[in-house]
Amino acid sequence: PWKRSKANLGKLEIGDYIFFNCTFLEKNTGERARYIVGYFVLKEILAIDDIAKRHLTDKMPYCANEHVQHHRDWGHFGTVFVGDPKKSKKLRKPIRLDKKLVNNLDLKDAQGNSLAKQFDKKKDKSGRIMSEMQIVSSYTRNPKILNERQVKTLLEMARKT
Repeated sequence: PWKRSKANLGKLEIGDYIFFNCTFLEKNTGERARYIVGYFVLKEILAIDDIAKRHLTDKMPYCANEHVQHHRDWGHFGTVFVGDPKKSKKLRKPIRLDKKLVNNLDLKDAQGNSLAKQFDKKKDKSGRIMSEMQIVSSYTRNPKILNERQVKTLLEMARKT
């Protein structure tokens, strides 16, 4: 089923970049932090229904996709995004999504407010000031569209890893 939080995925086109992020535990401090761990350039966008109709469910790269593997159980809804392996990269050294990078990228929340300006100010539902990790994690929970400058900045950083 369609989810509003995933609406930006429907705006993607062949050649667009998808950056992947996850949470790691810092070895030295035990602190949790959000990192960009890789990206891929979209090579193909297919509906799961089309993959099944074209009898591609047993072919690579579709057969390795969790949604395709379970299409009989879950139904034929959804979309598979296939990356170009020649243009995609798993980073050797992940890029930390911290205040400095958020500010450099000039990331905005859903209302268009600067994410960087929310550090040390934004409060959770209980009225407590949210941590850097909470703000970044909340922002990255759903797909976001990045502008050309933001993509270029992240690609330059990724090439240095």
